[in-house]
Amino acid sequence: MLIFYSDRLDKTTKPCYNEDIAQQPNSKKRAKRAVKKSLLDIATQIAHKNLENHPEYEHYAHFAFIVKDNQIVDWGMNNSNPPPKHFGYGKRIKGAQAKTHAEIDAWKRARRIIGKSSFQIINIRLNRSRQLRLSKPCVCCNEIMREMGCTRFYYSSEVGFLKS
Repeated sequence: MLIFYSDRLDKTTKPCYNEDIAQQPNSKKRAKRAVKKSLLDIATQIAHKNLENHPEYEHYAHFAFIVKDNQIVDWGMNNSNPPPKHFGYGKRIKGAQAKTHAEIDAWKRARRIIGKSSFQIINIRLNRSRQLRLSKPCVCCNEIMREMGCTRFYYSSEVGFLKS
């Protein structure tokens, strides 16, 4: 059963958990994969529901979901607000205005719940036609989230989801 920690998550969304796989003997690993697939499905549904309200709808709509103990804790979106300077984004490209990335926004929303424990991130990018696009975390987000306790990234691509 999935438990939603944030009131921003839709409690009526049903996970796509494969009961048949979970009930097979010696299939813990396969059942674990089914739960993760259901989390990817739920995260994609939430991204689709919130696409039109995304502040970067005209450019690149990225969504990030914080997952702890196979539960979606909270989520965030990229936006045009500048991130804190100590995050290091302004140093990469001179003259460019840094924006808050979805991973940082999601972590800021979920940090009180996850504390210093380990977590995972699901990154999703949708185009205006609601198709999945590549959403691999940038170098800064990867480094910052790893330091904050992220053990694995799942990110969207044109062919589905990949992990790093």
